[in-house]
Amino acid sequence: MGTISFSSRRLTDSQELAGDWCDLESRADGGFFLSWDWIGCWLECIESDVTVVEGRAEGRVVALALLGAAQPGGRGGKAVYLHQTGDPAADRIAIEYNGFLLDRAVAHGGASQALSALVSDPELKWDSLFLRGLSQEFAEAVAAGSHPARLRSRSTTVQVDLAALRAVDGAFLDRCSANTRAQIRRAIRQYETRGELRLEAASSVAQAREFLGELGTLHQQYWTGKGDDGAFSSDFFFAFHERLIEVCHPKGRVELLRLSAGDMAIAYLYNFVDGETVHYYASGILYEDDNRLKPGLVAHTLCIERHLAAGRDCYDFMAGEARYKTSLGEPGPDILAYVLERPTAGQSVKNALRWVKDLTSGRP
Repeated sequence: MGTISFSSRRLTDSQELAGDWCDLESRADGGFFLSWDWIGCWLECIESDVTVVEGRAEGRVVALALLGAAQPGGRGGKAVYLHQTGDPAADRIAIEYNGFLLDRAVAHGGASQALSALVSDPELKWDSLFLRGLSQEFAEAVAAGSHPARLRSRSTTVQVDLAALRAVDGAFLDRCSANTRAQIRRAIRQYETRGELRLEAASSVAQAREFLGELGTLHQQYWTGKGDDGAFSSDFFFAFHERLIEVCHPKGRVELLRLSAGDMAIAYLYNFVDGETVHYYASGILYEDDNRLKPGLVAHTLCIERHLAAGRDCYDFMAGEARYKTSLGEPGPDILAYVLERPTAGQSVKNALRWVKDLTSGRP
């Protein structure tokens, strides 16, 4: 396919969009965060206006994206966000591998054309365009675009290549460092003195919601103890994930896991299952005074082994190089954030004043 024709419109009918999105999703490699499962739940939960950006080629939709808008007021101008709202409480759900949903037939050059459309469309009146949680591939198109883009953040993902392990009949712990192996095996022995060590998956939506609530309690205890609000302090965060579980658990696209030692729950994991890739999303961990106990490492080890045995290809810790992640996995692709800014009249005046000041001060 050649040139893509782009247009934009205010979203008024999410059901109509659902049909187009799901049809395109079947022809794309967008992943879980660009699936209608995620996007549709997001639209159900947000209250702000959304703009649909659509690309067509040869009579059919080949590119789709949604822009949420925030109006900070003052000199900030209008900001728009790719698959986000600009509201920090709502955006704590933290989309990753973000970008346009693109038909495989246009994927090679489609990202560049999509970015040009975002900049040139006269209907898209924005002063700042925030592109956060971008996949490395889409971010490279942003960086190579003709409109100046400012890099805001870069974070490496950490992954475990389960397919490679399976190909050599490898056991997961054998590929870890001797120190990590020793810590995990010692912790497992200590937990087993309390009773059977069990990793169980929620078997119903109701149980998955129960696990989510217990995960959230442990998550909040840890983060508030460090002076952070914690993701589960947001009502939006909880409401979104309850809806996501309702939609995706029956499809096997989300899993909630509980690790118990005897009668005591010591960890909960919340994962997204996208084909043969498992994305680790959140956890609630019971930390105790004995630092020889490694509940997070043990939980992830057993979860990785579970998916290795099930024939999955990748266990993806996603963005962030926390020590427990790098102890278990290897660096994967980056997740990046960019902002594109249009020169406003106010910014032009500011630049002119800066030029005059530099001129009078003798700066080159």
